[in-house]
Amino acid sequence: MAAVQRHYDVIIVGAGVHSKSSVGGFWAKEQPYPGLRANNLQGYYEFRNFPMLGADLDHLGVRERGVLSGETLHTYVYEYANHFDLLKRTRLNTKIVRATNNDADATKAWTLELTSVDRTAEKSEGLIACFKFDHCDWTGIATMASFVSGYGNM
Repeated sequence: MAAVQRHYDVIIVGAGVHSKSSVGGFWAKEQPYPGLRANNLQGYYEFRNFPMLGADLDHLGVRERGVLSGETLHTYVYEYANHFDLLKRTRLNTKIVRATNNDADATKAWTLELTSVDRTAEKSEGLIACFKFDHCDWTGIATMASFVSGYGNM
């Protein structure tokens, strides 16, 4: 097995390591179909510390309790990540092939085998490790059902 290249305290799959080429999960730039709208209105789908109706987001064209388009949600999530400097902590175009628990009681570390993804091929990126990882999916549908949240065996 290859040596671990980097160690992190926490890795959040789907919000920090992501197979898409842009942030937003279901609302990633390459994901929404033209004309796609969210089932939620403004005010029900936003971060408390970054309101959609804030002065810096007027260009989104969102009205109070208005319908939200896929493009609007992508832009909002991107601007949130940019505002809070999360983009540099996000690894896009990356899939986790395998997650291995390195300790019987799961308190020491996980090793994650990564693959980079682009439109033409997948390429091994090596191994990273973390004390804890969470699998986060904005759609509520687990894309890798074997992942667990927190510590424990898979």
